[in-house]
Parts: sequence; structure tokens; C-alpha cells
Amino acid sequence: DGGAGGAAADGGAGDAAVGQAPDTGEPGPNHAATLIADAAEAVCGALFRCCDDASVDDYFEPFLHNDLLADFAPRLPPNAVVGPDTCPGLVAEMLTIVPFGPWVDSALQGRVRFDSAAADRCLSDLRAAECGAGITAALFDSTCFWLNPPAGGPEQRSVFTRVAAVGEDCISLNDGFGGVFYGTCDPNVAFCCHGDAGNCGFPDVPGAVGTCRATSDEGQACSQLPIQLCRTGQECQDDGFCHVPNETPLSLGDPCVDDRFNLLGVCVDTYCDVFETATCMPRREIGQPCMDPDQCLSGVCDQQVCAELAFCVGP
Repeated sequence: DGGAGGAAADGGAGDAAVGQAPDTGEPGPNHAATLIADAAEAVCGALFRCCDDASVDDYFEPFLHNDLLADFAPRLPPNAVVGPDTCPGLVAEMLTIVPFGPWVDSALQGRVRFDSAAADRCLSDLRAAECGAGITAALFDSTCFWLNPPAGGPEQRSVFTRVAAVGEDCISLNDGFGGVFYGTCDPNVAFCCHGDAGNCGFPDVPGAVGTCRATSDEGQACSQLPIQLCRTGQECQDDGFCHVPNETPLSLGDPCVDDRFNLLGVCVDTYCDVFETATCMPRREIGQPCMDPDQCLSGVCDQQVCAELAFCVGP
């Protein structure tokens, strides 16, 4: 989602009214209630079907460094071994805290809609994915069950649809910038304001109740404090106004960033060399230096060197 401070991570978006019964589809409302256990089972099944010990450790590393999960550190690698028997319960406990417990509670209360078909697709992708690139994509899919939130705009949590309209109650969600600040509001039209209109601040505690206030659209004013967010997918730039991100396709050698580090478009089949040439540069071969996976043809930057994919490649 875009907002005060620029584009940031998010959850879902929607167009129904708060109070409407959750649209759970088959196999019924209990499917939402069992989502976290189902996701944990599918994640752990994928991990122990395809991943060696080092890959399992890599998967859990972001959980280890998440402040909301600090109490789990003694149970996570490298402090403990996670095996196929202990994995589902452990993952379910963590996903209940962040990010999915508040989503599920909100779905059961009718604050957000649950998409049973989308949940089944996410589960099926994990269970059927081939080892290597396939399982990597499924495990780290932020629109499904990965810990880190999606980017907002067209990239949302597919399993849930936020539905609260301007003027309705909302709660914050433990799911990145968008989850906290848009909460259960439809982020296309509203954000979750904590405080009086025009003086919106930060939520005091997780799950704090606020009121959905209208987001700003392209060309309208936005700010950090008091909080006035742009609609999802837009950015509050340093001029204090909302802007649609520039997604102009750029080719090799094209300028891709200006002298204020605003992106001029999207490098196609290349990467934006932000700090040196400020142009789209060719991606690098295995063995060449890198700072980011996008710089590498393999999509893997390991210890600042482009490397072959070695994550969860199978037994």
C-alpha cells in the first residue's frame, strides 16, 4: 500500500460492507477457522518434502528476527532443531500471532471476507509444487501464507478481502504497514484512523479499534503526522502528494532513477543500478558480485555473489 512515507506492504482489498457474513464458500465457515492449521501443515509438508537442513534454517530465519515472535527464538533454528513432527504446531502458533490470527478473527466476525477458493489454491500450490524454483515460489508467496506482507495495490492477501467503508469501525492487523494502518478498511477508499478526523495517529495496541477515514487519491495531499494515507498502490512522495508509481517499461541503458532517487519506470529483463550508473543494467552471471537478488540472472545473491538456486532443491 502507498501511504505516508511511500509505498509499503499490505494485505487485502475489498468492496462489501462491514457486518456482512463472511463469504466462506465450500467447505463452510469452519474452513476459515482451520486456515492456520491447514497452512502450517502445507508449509511443513513442503519443507520436509524438498528442503535440506540448511534450507529449513533459511526458511525460519525471518521468523527468528520478527519482534512479535521473539519468545519463539529458543524453539527456532539455530537454537533448536525443527523436524516434521514439531513443525506444524510451531508454524501454526507463530502464524496465529503474525500475520493470520487477526485476519481469521476478523473473518469470523464479518469484518473481512474469507475466500475459500483462494485458500484452497494456495494450499494446493504448496502441496503440488516441484522442488526448487516451484517450492521456493510457493513458500515465499506473500499473497498466500508467507510471513512477510505483499506490496499493496494489485498485490494483496488473496485469501481475505477487507470490506470496511468510510465511517465504519475498523481494527489494525499484524500484517506489515498496510495491515496496521489500513487495517480492515477497504484500502482502495479508506484507512484505519486512530483519533479524531484530521488528527489520525498510530494505533495504541494491536487490534485497536478505529474509524475508517477516506484515503487520498492521486494529486491529493498526504502526510505522516497527522496520518493521511494514499489509496493502496499509490505513494506519498516528498512533495506531500499522492502519486501513482511510474511503471513505464525501461530497456537496457535507459535512465531508471533521478537525482532524488525517484524511479523513472521498471527495468525489463535488467535491473536498476540505483547508486552507480542510474541506468538499467544487464543482470549478472553466477560468480559475479551482487547486492540484491534482482541483479542476478539466477535470482540468488548469496553472500554478495550471484549463485545457483540451492534452496529446497530436493533430496
